[in-house]
Amino acid sequence: QTSPVAFSASARSTLAGHPAMANEGPMAMVLTSPSVLELLPSPPRAATVEGAGWLAVAMDYSSVQPLDGDMLAARCGPAPGPSAVLGSEGVGRVVRSGVEERFPVGSRVAFVYRRLGEECGSWQTEVTLDLSSACIARLPTNLAPQVAAAGLTSTFVAMACLRHFKAGDTVVVAPACGAVGMSLIQMAAIRGIRVIGLVRGSERGAWVTAAYGVLGTISMVDIREEDWPSLLAGLCDGDGTPETGGGADGVIDGCGGDILAKASQVVRPRGIIVSFGTIAAPIDEAALDTFARSRFIDVIRESARHALEASDAERHFEAALELMAQARYRPHCWEVVNWRDAKQVMLPQKLGSRFTSQLSSGNRVGRILLKIS
Repeated sequence: QTSPVAFSASARSTLAGHPAMANEGPMAMVLTSPSVLELLPSPPRAATVEGAGWLAVAMDYSSVQPLDGDMLAARCGPAPGPSAVLGSEGVGRVVRSGVEERFPVGSRVAFVYRRLGEECGSWQTEVTLDLSSACIARLPTNLAPQVAAAGLTSTFVAMACLRHFKAGDTVVVAPACGAVGMSLIQMAAIRGIRVIGLVRGSERGAWVTAAYGVLGTISMVDIREEDWPSLLAGLCDGDGTPETGGGADGVIDGCGGDILAKASQVVRPRGIIVSFGTIAAPIDEAALDTFARSRFIDVIRESARHALEASDAERHFEAALELMAQARYRPHCWEVVNWRDAKQVMLPQKLGSRFTSQLSSGNRVGRILLKIS
């Protein structure tokens, strides 16, 4: 097995003699070079950070998501170096506060960096947040922190995508078993939108149906079935034929490739295709554009940033956390792992590995959390 965290000779020397190790000072997971994470004392904060509108948070949980894998490979995010702390979101307890009236010391908060893909820093034992750079909300006292942590960025992706649909619409969601997919199907159902989710594996579809089927507006299709496009059409409105008024009002897709191409066939004229990712394969842009033009379909690119940078982002974030506290919206944690294993979670793992990977195919349901300690 490879080491969960890389330690260079200089880093080991630095750690051994650093007061943070002897006095248990703040530690951070730092991207020192592409694909190399090192556990180091937290970099010093800029002098301007602890100005008006700041708070320091002792971290409980963060998560691993596809964006983190891109940052690990230095495809986005901060340039590798001694200050490049990864992690885009988290839950923790306020230990110091410059906004005591909103976030008093001792309160628990959840946060997501507004400029995802550019700003990060939650993979450390203590993080200082600025209200202008992070969307922050207090946790209801009856909401378990690990439940909130399983649905942070995914909640904002869902809010951004669902704003294009209304109650009574029928929407196809792919994939339906990842953290974003599970946020989408639940928040859609809460808003009165009927959802047909695409999953890989009947056992995952059965799990989602058992967990959320009580909402009454969720159906699942296993894309491992050879005739899954026909099964999808059969679950849509009418006879599933868009040209005769059947089909779906739209598709919300994070897969791309052939899955998006086939799922889009059920979208009726003047419908909407919303794309938030391409985890399966790149999109054939020319083919999609030709198809969309033939049916006067709008193709929209969405991301969590669109919702995070809105002026009312905090209000919607607080409302989503309250729904979690009421158990009306239940993000799912697939597994909690030690934050020292963060790199391994972002890499493919061989069968029998002791490490959990977000790149597992066909069995993961929900988000992998990092316990920071």
